[in-house]
Amino acid sequence: MAPSSSSSTPILLTGSCACNYVQYTSTRLPSSVINCHCTQCRKLSGGPYQSFAEFAPGTVSWVVPPTFRRSSAVGVRSYCQRCGSSMSMTYDFEPEQLGIVAGTINDDDDGDGDAEKIPKPRAHIFLKEKASWFEIPEDGAERWDAYTPDVEEALQRLEKRREDRAKEGS
Repeated sequence: MAPSSSSSTPILLTGSCACNYVQYTSTRLPSSVINCHCTQCRKLSGGPYQSFAEFAPGTVSWVVPPTFRRSSAVGVRSYCQRCGSSMSMTYDFEPEQLGIVAGTINDDDDGDGDAEKIPKPRAHIFLKEKASWFEIPEDGAERWDAYTPDVEEALQRLEKRREDRAKEGS
């Protein structure tokens, strides 16, 4: 049986940074996993891409929270201040949706197999910035040169709202 959160909802998975200082729990499994090949994700991960597990609002709780920083005009990332592990990313247009760095998810805490139910990656994004030395496997995931179309549309709406606010303020 999985450990329980304070609200008696079962915790389905846990995760942490490399030094185990920053920790989190989740009462739901991620809805999807995305592999991002953008230059920033590659440099932060030290690999050819960074995988993000997407969690629904309110399902992840930080036991020990990471440090948050604005990483671009559209998002905020978090990391462990002690070991430097990347922990998460949140986009401004959907601040309640949390992308947890998939490599921080603990494999299986209690042997119930919940961690094995994490979905396979559904997309590879930012292939226009992909490391030239890395060949993407034939894994059935969608492939996009930049964001997925739904994210592109949301970013365009966010930009329009920002422009409208700027016009109102002048």
